[in-house]
Amino acid sequence: MTTRRLRDTETPDLFLSWRPKAPTLPPESDQAPESAPAGCRLAELVSRQVADALRAAEMPRDEVARRMSEELGETVSVHMLNAYASQAREDHNISHARMVALAVALERPDLLVPAVRRVGKAMIDPRYLAAVRSAIRRDRARDHRRIADEEEHLADRDDRTWRGH
Repeated sequence: MTTRRLRDTETPDLFLSWRPKAPTLPPESDQAPESAPAGCRLAELVSRQVADALRAAEMPRDEVARRMSEELGETVSVHMLNAYASQAREDHNISHARMVALAVALERPDLLVPAVRRVGKAMIDPRYLAAVRSAIRRDRARDHRRIADEEEHLADRDDRTWRGH
């Protein structure tokens, strides 16, 4: 004769009670620093961005300069980095090529985002490129269907006018 086991009501059922966490978006790290005063000139914002990136870097500036030099194929000195980071040195702004090299050296592609946003665009992670392309194609198809529907409506109206209805 078999006996029935009593069900344990104190232990949660791991298969039925578990729910995955809701996906979250990464924090927006590409905004201008909160400390940037309104009305700052672009050159000041860029030098502030360079200074913040160098300050946050987990490597000495001479290593950053070495990596940038390697990326560019030309010499970048620590003194140049210091001048790029100085808001007082208005005559010494970092070039776009050197900003890209800085982003590569620090492994910080987010350093390029403010420039991209300034022209009204966005940078996306390559992992999401297929999803973005898909969304663009769907938007384009939706627009084409809307235009086709409008054209069909106009053609129907013209037919009624032509037939005298």
